[in-house]
Order: sequence, then C-alpha cells, then structure tokens
Amino acid sequence: MKMRMLVKEDVYSFLHLRMQALREHPDAFCEDEDDFARKSRERLEREIESDCHHFILGAFQGTDLVGMVGFQREEGRKINHKAVVWGMYIIPELRGSRVGQALLEEVIARARAIEGVEQIQLAVGSWNNGAKKLYERCGFRSWGVEPGAMKVGQRYIDEEWMVLSL
Repeated sequence: MKMRMLVKEDVYSFLHLRMQALREHPDAFCEDEDDFARKSRERLEREIESDCHHFILGAFQGTDLVGMVGFQREEGRKINHKAVVWGMYIIPELRGSRVGQALLEEVIARARAIEGVEQIQLAVGSWNNGAKKLYERCGFRSWGVEPGAMKVGQRYIDEEWMVLSL
C-alpha cells in the first residue's frame, strides 16, 4: 500500500472515490452528492492542490485510489494552532485492514511536522462506532456532541467532536 498526497492528475480517481463515499454514506459527510457532482474539473483540481497546510492524503493499491483523508490547518492567528481532519473514507473491501489507521497516522505525523500546529480536530457521526474506535486508537478523545449537526432527508445526524493534542 502506497500513501501520498493527491495531485491534479488524481482528479478523476478523487472524483470517483468521493462520489462513492457520498453515495454509500450520505449520513457520514457534510457534503451532498449532488452538490459535489456539480463541481467542475478545474475546481476539483484546485481542491486537491496540496501544501503542508492543506492536503488530501490518498492510499493507493497499485494505481487505484482505495482510501483518502483530508487535512486543513485553520487560518488566522488566533486559531492556526488547530487543524481539521475531514473526508476519511476507505473502500468497503479494505475496512478493518488498517489502511484507515495508516492514513490517519501519516496525517498525524505530517501535522506534527508543521510548526505551530498543536491539535487536530474531527467530527464523526455519533452512530459510527467503527470510525470512533479508529480515531480513539490513534489518540483522539471525544470532547462534545453537536446535536442535529446534519439533516439528511428528514433525519437529523448528531456529530461527535474529537481532538488529538500534538
């Protein structure tokens, strides 16, 4: 399994995997499948352009993108000690194989190397016990729940917020 930051040339692989994630788990992501599908190729290329403060890390099996996780450092002097992990997704066939843990550990290692980043936050659906266990194994701890953070159809989804102190 190879891990690396996505680049513009990965745009179609990213598009395919993100659409799969949004379609399979609409209650796990804030972004809507229809909204994502309307984004232009140019906009997607800009979204996956990387630097040390913003990137999407991909897991590749051969040339196939099989997992991904996003990282975004907060902007502004008062909040740039924090970063957010978002969009974690592993294809169903590889769940439980530690691909997600490897991706998350790599994100954490990269975050530790960024001067001034002191903590990483993430939100996870309160119902998603598998993801919460993964995050806990990597050192994240729950600090609160946002009731009704998302509304999917007529159903409200609570999100649990977690933090890792670096």
